[in-house]
Amino acid sequence: MQFRSLRIKIITAIISLFLLLVCLCFTLPGQKLLVWVANKTVSGLEIDGLDKRLLSGANLTLRYHNDDIDIRLRDTKVTVEWLTCASVCIALDAKAIAIVQKQKGVSEAETTESGQVELPLPIAIKRAQVQQFSLETPDITVQLQGLDTQLSGSGSHFNVPFLLLDSVKLTTKATDQPVSAKSPAPLNALAPLQLPKIDLPLTAELGELNINNLAIDEQTLENIKLSQVVVDENVDVEQVQLNYQEFFISAAAEVLLNDWTIDSEVNLECATGVSQFNTGGSPSRSYAYFEYRGNGVCKTASPCGFDSDKLAF
Repeated sequence: MQFRSLRIKIITAIISLFLLLVCLCFTLPGQKLLVWVANKTVSGLEIDGLDKRLLSGANLTLRYHNDDIDIRLRDTKVTVEWLTCASVCIALDAKAIAIVQKQKGVSEAETTESGQVELPLPIAIKRAQVQQFSLETPDITVQLQGLDTQLSGSGSHFNVPFLLLDSVKLTTKATDQPVSAKSPAPLNALAPLQLPKIDLPLTAELGELNINNLAIDEQTLENIKLSQVVVDENVDVEQVQLNYQEFFISAAAEVLLNDWTIDSEVNLECATGVSQFNTGGSPSRSYAYFEYRGNGVCKTASPCGFDSDKLAF
């Protein structure tokens, strides 16, 4: 009789603890209590009051900072659904996300090879929209506006149907290097170019990438469009288009990552004519072909080959 009473008490305690955890984690009052505890106990963490449950569309304003990093999220809504567009379906809508790295990371003396990326279950980003995103490090500042994308992943394969950006601004902070008075070495005296073999831990497909404006320091590219990019053992780009000053550039390329063999075709158009470049080969053996049409004249350069053991650039 005494053992039965003890068993009832244990079962009652377990059920009570389970209900308490459910109330804390899955109800708005419980999550407000957890946020209050986190604000009081975690140094550098500031979370404003919740209007809805976390991961259910709550309008979240958060800041976390320490000596190394400062992260700010303003008017950010994250929604997580189960077994809809994937096993885990995520939607993100943010007004502003800012990340500041205050100090340079310490480089590791030894690098380890990364294993294959394997998602434990299918995951999808139903829609991610970020009005403003900024990343600042001691070396570079990245500013994005109007980010809109979708993503899905299963196993080690990721698919991005589209990635849209209104503007991208990259600002480097590299210090000026002193100019050497020594004359440059001739091309045939340079060592052959050695590129590392790359074994990617995942495969990916990008359906469409649109960037209206890309600014890199003082240079500006406009109307950048990439379509049908496949990344696995090779990198295949079906089409690239962009505007630079008075030029219109379109290209297609294929890169073999195991030996860096590249085949590309580039078309350059301007008011005076059209130029076409075809290049191919590896860093040790390459070829180039050039053709220009303008003002009713066609100039063609014969295909040429060069050996990087003799000529490298």
